[in-house]
Amino acid sequence: MDQLSKRHIGSAANLLMFFLLIAAGLLFSIIADAEVMGTVLLIFVILMCYYVVFVRFKNSTKYGSFLCDSRFYVFSVILLYTILPPIYCILTLDEYGGVRVRTAYNATIYTSSELFQTVIMSSLFFAGIVLGFLVRPHIKSYSVLAKQEPEEDVKKCKKLFICWLIVCVISTALFLLPFIRGGFRIIQAGGSILDVDRTVSDSFFGKIQEVFFSSEIMTVSTIAVLFYGFQLDIGQRTRRIILITVVFLQIVLAVMTTRRARAISIILCAFVIYIYWYQKKKKKLPIIQIVIAVIAVLVLYFLEVIMNVRQFSNTTASFLQLFDGISAYDSLLLSTRETPSLSMLSNILYGLFRPIPVIGKYIVILFGMPNDAAPLYHWMADRYATYQFGGGLAYTPQLEAYLSGGYFGCVIFGFIYGYVFGKKRSGLINLLIIAMSFSIARGNLQVILSLMWPFGIIGYYFYDQFLFRRITIGSRKI
Repeated sequence: MDQLSKRHIGSAANLLMFFLLIAAGLLFSIIADAEVMGTVLLIFVILMCYYVVFVRFKNSTKYGSFLCDSRFYVFSVILLYTILPPIYCILTLDEYGGVRVRTAYNATIYTSSELFQTVIMSSLFFAGIVLGFLVRPHIKSYSVLAKQEPEEDVKKCKKLFICWLIVCVISTALFLLPFIRGGFRIIQAGGSILDVDRTVSDSFFGKIQEVFFSSEIMTVSTIAVLFYGFQLDIGQRTRRIILITVVFLQIVLAVMTTRRARAISIILCAFVIYIYWYQKKKKKLPIIQIVIAVIAVLVLYFLEVIMNVRQFSNTTASFLQLFDGISAYDSLLLSTRETPSLSMLSNILYGLFRPIPVIGKYIVILFGMPNDAAPLYHWMADRYATYQFGGGLAYTPQLEAYLSGGYFGCVIFGFIYGYVFGKKRSGLINLLIIAMSFSIARGNLQVILSLMWPFGIIGYYFYDQFLFRRITIGSRKI
């Protein structure tokens, strides 16, 4: 028996084991009337699914640099959003006589049976991820961030660095313009970015600004400046100064404009760029820097949790409210109580067409749908008052999957996520997927595709791969 056949047999055996454990959890809960034990069992199933995916892509990265691989961040964040909320719910189960999502917008109390149903959705979703990931052909060892070996020509990197820097300055200036006109006063008075008038004119230049110099392009260009800046033939101190300066300015900008998620994406990508550069230079991981960074993140997180405990008198279970994942999980629990599956197929149609720049809103109108928000968003707004004013993301991929196709839809959506995001990436596109990882784990199809257009199609394929590689700087054409 050849190696390929053995691998396929092993993959099939792993999948069979996962589905058998899921079936065992279902049977155990029915016979023993112990949904909590079934929930715990299925959480282990989810962890096993993640382990299979993690080992597979870890073995394919050159120098073992899985910390720079976008797949590590995408699947890890999905895992955190998936398993931490039910663990939190189990810990609060006895205290309240039911599952209470404490930071949810309506503080509904759910039953352990409803919690068990949500974990079934997630376990089927992760089983689909494993299936989608394993059907891909075996990937040979490759370098995550290097676009090609050896490194790109220094002159080409210099050109790309300059071009991306220009885009970064323009997009940042256009993003700040509404705040300079009065938006900062609104935020200082207690408002949010949603209260700032950021409408774009319907003129030709307004459309250009909306598509090619949006706030998302500002994020893309900042990451690209760091990526190509670290490939320039400059000193170590200069590299660190570029990294620290860019990250600091973007953090300040994010705080001033109440856009924390954008700052997190840029900081994470900057950290990945630094790890790769250090590892390639020293042939080892920057363990001390990684430990310091992790400790800093944990300290900031626990300070926020402690403040939250003092303010709302929460229990120590609040420490599991990582990434604000509890609020997003509430909608998943609510869907098991009141909303039948196969009730929101229109959300897929909306998600496919609405994110298309300029013409997307006209396409969805032709299908008889409002262009202001996705059906899933309206579903949230009808149940949580905060979404009528714009409440951020509180979805999960499992929620969209269940409402679109029931338990079978969870497997199908998981397969798509595993297949699409299981593809190896390198260079700038790898970093842009890392920047999208939180939205991937806590968003629906529309959210992901809305970022794919500025991040991938416009930012990477148009700017980086087409326009910036064909323009001429000075008398030299590269």
